[in-house]
Amino acid sequence: MAIFFTEAPEVEEIAAQIVPTTHPHLTYAKMRYVFRSEHTKSQGREIWATANLLTGRTKFLSGGYDFLIDVAEDVWNTLSTEQKFALIDHELCHCVVGEKEAWAIQGHDIEEFTAIIDRHGLWSDAAKEFAAVVEERVWREIHGENRAD
Repeated sequence: MAIFFTEAPEVEEIAAQIVPTTHPHLTYAKMRYVFRSEHTKSQGREIWATANLLTGRTKFLSGGYDFLIDVAEDVWNTLSTEQKFALIDHELCHCVVGEKEAWAIQGHDIEEFTAIIDRHGLWSDAAKEFAAVVEERVWREIHGENRAD
């Protein structure tokens, strides 16, 4: 089945709420948000959304946009409001100012296999930092407050 793209005003509305407080560096970025008709897969995993840096020809053809965020509409329609905010926040985290003050795409903070953590524990600084954030988040969800409160 062919993939097609449509405007995504709901995604744009959510991003407009997130950018000023969480991603102020994107205030002046030209962002384009679209729905992709269905999710794709990469290495057996579903791809719910992608953030793309537009440069050269694609930037010109897009009308000068800096970034394109496309969201799988079939997945979007199954998500709660909280999950939609998390997904868009995640994609916006990829959009950064890189070297020479140019727009860039940022990779994930951690690249790891669950099996490696299971076999070797928190062996890297990135894994330890990630685990500490998860631990704090779980504590807040159980207790409904920050530990420092």
